[in-house]
Formats: sequence, C-alpha cells, structure tokens
Amino acid sequence: MSAKTQQPKREKKVYRNNIQSITKPGITRLARQAGVVGMDGGNYDDIRGILKAYLEQVIRDSVIYTENDRRKKVMARDVINGIESATGEHVAFDLGTKMKTCKK
Repeated sequence: MSAKTQQPKREKKVYRNNIQSITKPGITRLARQAGVVGMDGGNYDDIRGILKAYLEQVIRDSVIYTENDRRKKVMARDVINGIESATGEHVAFDLGTKMKTCKK
C-alpha cells in the first residue's frame, strides 16, 4: 500500500438496548439461585431495569479504579472493587472458586 491511499476509518459498533438479551429464563435462573420460589410475568422488565442500573454503576466504578491506577486495561481486582463499592459488601475472590459476598 502506498502512503497516498487512505483507508477509511472503521466505525465503532453502537450497542443499543442490549439489556433485552437477558432472557426470562436467565432472570428466572438468577432468581432461583437467590432463593425466589415464584415470579409474576410483569416483573421481568423491572428486573432488567434494576440490573442495568446496577451493572452501569459497577462498570463506572471499575473504570474509575482503572483510570486511578493509570492503566488502560480493566483488571479483575478493579471489577471486584467496583462491586464492593456498589454493594457495600466485601467480596472474597479466589481464582479457582466462585465469588462469595461477605457481610461487613
């Protein structure tokens, strides 16, 4: 390629309304794991809204921790700190096991 030919810049894909990809069975599995016995059909959109707000807060806090350390890559510890600041609970994390929350 010569220096005279310009490649068009790639456009970033804009993701919209991705929260709808969280399906009813997925929400039901999360609810069952949390101990919920039954759910009404109208709750799914409310749960999606709450989940979206929670994830936005965790991601925002994780990016703040990453920027504070002057890094460009978000590490697992940043996400854990974001979860801790969003929930106010301590998160115990081991690479070989699942995450567990502990009350302070």
